[in-house]
Amino acid sequence: MTELTITHKLDASHVEAEEKNATGQPTQPPAHTEKPHSFAKEMLPYSGYVNHVSFLNTVLRPFVMLASPAVLWATLLFTTCISWLVGISITLSQIFSAPPYNFSVTSVGLTNLSSFVASVLGTALAGPLIDGVVRRMSLRNGGTFGNDPIPFNHFVSNASSEPEFRLPIMITYLLFTATGFFAWGQAAYALSPWEVPVIVGLGLINFGIQLGTTGVVSYVVDCHREKAGEAFATMNFVKNLFAFGLVNYLNNWLATQGTRNVFFTIGGLTIGVSLFTIPMYIYGKRARSWVYRHNISGKHE
Repeated sequence: MTELTITHKLDASHVEAEEKNATGQPTQPPAHTEKPHSFAKEMLPYSGYVNHVSFLNTVLRPFVMLASPAVLWATLLFTTCISWLVGISITLSQIFSAPPYNFSVTSVGLTNLSSFVASVLGTALAGPLIDGVVRRMSLRNGGTFGNDPIPFNHFVSNASSEPEFRLPIMITYLLFTATGFFAWGQAAYALSPWEVPVIVGLGLINFGIQLGTTGVVSYVVDCHREKAGEAFATMNFVKNLFAFGLVNYLNNWLATQGTRNVFFTIGGLTIGVSLFTIPMYIYGKRARSWVYRHNISGKHE
C-alpha cells in the first residue's frame, strides 16, 4: 500500500512538471557550479577584462555618441554649466581676500554656503518643475509621455509626447545663471557689500545651473536611454578637459581685465550657448530620427 502511494505521488509530480512545460513556463535551470577563486586571487586589484566587446571598442564607443546632435548639444551645455562653477571656486579667494573685503581663509570658504543652499533648492525643485512641464505639454499634445527613439515617419503619426518637452526648463537656466554672472561681475567691480555678490550673485548662478544640468541630463536619458552611460562618459570627458584649461588661465584673465569684464563675458557666453536649445527643440525629433536611421548609438534602442 505504501509503495502504491509513493508511486502515485511520483506520477502526479511527473504530470505536473509536464503540464508546466506544456504551458510555456520556464523550468528551473540546473545549478551552475564554478570553481571558487582563491583568497589570493580575490585580493588582486585587477581580475582581467571580461566582456564580449573588445577593449578598444569599449574605449572608443562613448566618443561615437558625439555624432548624436542631442549628445553634442548636451556636451556643450553641460561643459559650460559645470566649468563655470569651477571658475568661480578658483577666483573666490582672489576677489574676497583683497580690499575692501579682506576675508580670512575661513570667511572665503564660508561664501560657499550661499552656493550650497541655492544648489539644494535648485536640485529639489528641478525634478518637479521638469516633470510638471512635460506632463502639461504632453496632455496638450494629446497623450502621455513616452520617449522611444523610433523612425521619423512614426513620430509624424504618433507625436503626442517628445523628449524635447524637457528643454523648456533651459529658459530658467539662461535667466538665473546669466543674471547671476552679471550681478556677480558688477557687484565685485563696484565693491558692493559682500551680501550682494555672495547671496545674490552666487545664489542665482548655482540655482540656475542646477536647473540647467538636470534638464540636460534628463533630455539625454530620454533620447538615448540604453546608451546614456556612454553619453555621460563623453560629456564628462569633454567637461574635464575644458575645466582643466580654464583653471590655467582664468586667474590671469581676471587680474588683467578685471572682474566685471570677465564675468560679463562668461554671462554672454552662457546666453549664447543656451540659445542652441532653440534649434534643438525645433529639430530634435528629426535629429533623433537621423540617429536612429544611421544607427549612431550602435544598435536600435
